[in-house]
Amino acid sequence: DEDLNQTMITLQAEYIKGPHYVRFLAVENRFDNAKDFNAVTDTATNIVNNAQQGAYLEYRHTINGEGTSKYVPFIRYEMLNLQADRAEGIANDDSLESTHLTMGLNYFPLDRVVLKADYTVSKNEAKTGTDAFAMGLGYNF
Repeated sequence: DEDLNQTMITLQAEYIKGPHYVRFLAVENRFDNAKDFNAVTDTATNIVNNAQQGAYLEYRHTINGEGTSKYVPFIRYEMLNLQADRAEGIANDDSLESTHLTMGLNYFPLDRVVLKADYTVSKNEAKTGTDAFAMGLGYNF
């Protein structure tokens, strides 16, 4: 029955010049009463820490193709720390501090259609990160 008192602080920035696009985002999520919430929660999967932090930096470059088609290669670096400030009684979990490096390509054969492919290298302090390859198709209607 305990509610969480949450404060979220974000910092965002974008830079666009011609075909270049840079985006940055940083966030801190803080719970003022994590200890009280954890004392009444019913399972270990519902516990929270006092603070979580994350940030990413992304660069994209647009290359025009034939007609209206375009290619947009990108690279993104992310950092996550879900135990930036551990709540009292919660053990350290090195898998909750991770970094991700994603490299990919978005291909727009038409203005509102995208074919996407990317590869992500994931690492964490527990050395249990799993790399991933993803493909997708998008349509904006």
